[in-house]
Amino acid sequence: AITALAAFEADAALIDYTGAGSQAPALVSMLRNPKRTPRPSLPIIALLDVSSPGEVQRLVRSGINYLMVKPIGVASLLQLADQAAAELMAQFSTQTYIGPDRRRVDPGQFGGKLDRRNT
Repeated sequence: AITALAAFEADAALIDYTGAGSQAPALVSMLRNPKRTPRPSLPIIALLDVSSPGEVQRLVRSGINYLMVKPIGVASLLQLADQAAAELMAQFSTQTYIGPDRRRVDPGQFGGKLDRRNT
């Protein structure tokens, strides 16, 4: 996947997630690592067979941008891929997470020690 991304400038990546034991979270972690991939901010859409809360949380923590539960329509998938490419999410990195910044805080709401951007 990394070699393909280096050779082809994709607008988004689709990952087929088949449940527990899938290598999708490891692939996402690899794609998000700026030392291993040319485009760590590439939007990633996961297609799920199952939608248990635990599996969804696992994928979100791995750095997935969007999730869709199968079966899905082609029009819905294309619409989401277009949206993902047009509205790139800011990326956030910590010691244990690299991926989209999901914080929904008004930038002027907190200041000083309460401002998460200072941590």
